Amino acid sequence: FFFFFEPVISSSTIYMGAADDDNNERCGIYAFDREKESLKWFFKTDNSVKNRFVLDNGAIFVCDVMHQLYSINAATGKLNWRVSLQDSPQQTFNMGVCVNNGMVYAGAVGSLKGVDTATGKIIWKSAWHNGIVSVADIVVKQGILLSIGYWRGRFALNSKTGEVIWSLLGPEQKFANSTPILASKKEVHVATNDIIGGVGYDGSGRVGSDSVFVCIGEKSVSLVEPETGKILKNFNLPGEMYVNGSLKPVIYDSLLIFGTANEGVVALDMSKNFAQAWNFKTNPSRIYTVPYSKDFQQT
Repeated sequence: FFFFFEPVISSSTIYMGAADDDNNERCGIYAFDREKESLKWFFKTDNSVKNRFVLDNGAIFVCDVMHQLYSINAATGKLNWRVSLQDSPQQTFNMGVCVNNGMVYAGAVGSLKGVDTATGKIIWKSAWHNGIVSVADIVVKQGILLSIGYWRGRFALNSKTGEVIWSLLGPEQKFANSTPILASKKEVHVATNDIIGGVGYDGSGRVGSDSVFVCIGEKSVSLVEPETGKILKNFNLPGEMYVNGSLKPVIYDSLLIFGTANEGVVALDMSKNFAQAWNFKTNPSRIYTVPYSKDFQQT
């Protein structure tokens, strides 16, 4: 019923996306009152919601599997605007949306678009057509948008224009389908001289001076310089462990924690060259989603 993402929780409301692959009668966004434990409103989307959606500035931004992007009033469940991002009927599934500096980014490979959050106007469309659909989330930091083309690699775009800045097309990135995270060099224990400085593409500071993208590949972890795509460090996963899913790693103290396709949940100690700290074996099923530890929530 729910795919590839966790609920969105505000102070008073829990928002959940729903898939209905039978007759599309129940797919959409459900808002539940946390105190009364009752349904506040339901907004029906045209098709199933199977990816991350975002609550930002009083609006829910969600994209269904047929690339219909919606802005919904988070308090009332009423539609603010909607726009189709679909370029062909064959396009199904999409990346998890991202909101940054008045823009919402949504779509999939060859169809990724930047949309104005206030009006729903499409500002730019990506010009790269490589790989197939990934269900990973889009990540934006200081003007750099990182997305994935499964069977191809990772692509960094200028978030204002959609222009490709750099790409990682090596064999390890080819099968990457996980959401990257941005971490400080201190968190991942990378020396200062390993990081190349520079001004962010939105002009807001030196994104490259103290940050790295942490990218989980099929069988390794890569630390990538945001501005250039340079792989600063690469660490192989232990043994026969591999990753295949839309998961996103989390950082807890010096540990990088994520799910795997065949060995349950693993924690790598970043202070010890990403050596395995522990491994919790689950049943044979693959882990596709993100573990989390925040306030009262933890897995």
